[in-house]
Amino acid sequence: MGAQAVTASSGPRADGIAGARHRLGRLWAGLHDRKHREAAGLTLAEGARVALEALYAMELPGNRAPWQVAEILAVDGSSGAADAMAAASRLGVPVRRLSEDAYHRLTALKAPDGVAAVLRVPSGASAGTSLLSELWRHPGARLLAAVGLQNPSNAGALVRVAEAAGATGCVFAGGVDTAHPGFLRGAMGSAFRLPCAGVPEEAFLARWRDPGPVRLLLAEAKSAIGMALADWRPPMALLMGSEGAGAPEAFRAGAAAVSIPMSGGAESLNVAVAAGILLYAARTQWPLPPGG
Repeated sequence: MGAQAVTASSGPRADGIAGARHRLGRLWAGLHDRKHREAAGLTLAEGARVALEALYAMELPGNRAPWQVAEILAVDGSSGAADAMAAASRLGVPVRRLSEDAYHRLTALKAPDGVAAVLRVPSGASAGTSLLSELWRHPGARLLAAVGLQNPSNAGALVRVAEAAGATGCVFAGGVDTAHPGFLRGAMGSAFRLPCAGVPEEAFLARWRDPGPVRLLLAEAKSAIGMALADWRPPMALLMGSEGAGAPEAFRAGAAAVSIPMSGGAESLNVAVAAGILLYAARTQWPLPPGG
């Protein structure tokens, strides 16, 4: 396990340790930038609850969301630090203890709780288009997809909704980076259990135009098919667009447009709220196990 943050005053060894810690601090703080995340192959999951969820997910048998915790960063005495350190010790994950000042230099949160997990970003066969193909081929596919979303917290909230409703995976085409710390925090642990493929928009459009047996549904503010009348039977994929523009025109061909009945002058809903309503309508037609 790591030692406390350095306050050594002089000498080559102290200078070397201080320099190493400074470089690590810059690395961790840099993980809020996509370019640095991709170069390092790492990201941050900030907050004790999210860090714990990442650790617990490593123990789940058959977990298809391929995240691995590289180390835990913790301020001694902070809320949730003891639980995170105990779980990390059980799993053989290194723990690096930081001072409050050191932690505040790496966090992007206004009110951090002093705990974060450094995660290895899934790559190769575990991510992107390969994962999309795996999710799409599942005979009981129940997918939630989004195109062009820019806000990582909103995108993360979609993953929470999808897991709760019983979806088998999520796809994010263009826009948000699924390794963004805000995405992982918004998902509140769901991204560590539910597979999420982040792919270029063009790659997803190619799959959407050649869906095979997957039933395509597209959320629309106004449409001829109300959600209660839609055919949600798996394999299926529901596509969400942005709140303002909706899904791009290229995705509309071949998809059944479905809408949520709304009263008053409301014209649209937050994307996570809309996805939740539609997925729970879909759930009535999904062959889920009792309590599942």
